[in-house]
Amino acid sequence: QISPVIGPSAKARMRKDVQNLMSKTAHPSSTHRPTNNLLCSIPVPATGTADINMISQIVMSAKDELIKMATTAAPLWISTLNPDFFIHLEFLHEAEYMRIFTRGMDLKPFNFQTEASRYSATVPVSLITLVNILMDVDLWSTMFCSIISRARILDVLSTGIPGSYNETLQVMSAEFQVTSPYVPTRVTHFVRYCQQQSEGSWAIVDVSVDGLSSSIGMHSKSKCQKRPSGCLIQDLSNGCSQIIWVEHVDVLEIGR
Repeated sequence: QISPVIGPSAKARMRKDVQNLMSKTAHPSSTHRPTNNLLCSIPVPATGTADINMISQIVMSAKDELIKMATTAAPLWISTLNPDFFIHLEFLHEAEYMRIFTRGMDLKPFNFQTEASRYSATVPVSLITLVNILMDVDLWSTMFCSIISRARILDVLSTGIPGSYNETLQVMSAEFQVTSPYVPTRVTHFVRYCQQQSEGSWAIVDVSVDGLSSSIGMHSKSKCQKRPSGCLIQDLSNGCSQIIWVEHVDVLEIGR
């Protein structure tokens, strides 16, 4: 099953559909977008062949790690019930993670702390629509406007298979926010890769490559670095999709 790249008119209709869906499910205040302009000063540089090759290797390892993290049960993940929303969330067992992924993607930077969680759900959105939303920065930031204040694509390293987002690799930057005075705004720079795993099954992975090369606009002193994160999407053939979402980041400790 191919997820086609949508044209301008279809994109406009999809944005309207996303906004309609968001209005039915999101908190009324979630449409607030702050005026902080941290991303505007980030350059959009060209990327060398050597950098692309190295990034491709990192992304392939990240994709394998994401799939394993998304499909591995306890003791890697500790399940807990959120009493406010009556949903089960899973949090990473760091010691078990280090045992399974002995090499890991990288050592945790000094004075950084790890945050990792996993959640799965069935959503009333088709697989093709979800892939298009996640790979289009405008649609993605619209769908998740309650937590994404700004986002942009810095570079497209691979356009993938023509007419599809399959094998697309792009460098992105995003500013994340939560409605809490105790969690500062986070700006992170990462690469996003989309790949069809099998018929009706796709993986979209994010991973930071901070410090690899200044030519791809990555900042070695980023205060929020993504370890392999993202989602596995399974088509349910009824207009719905099953999603397993993993978020795994290293963030600078507050006060540092």
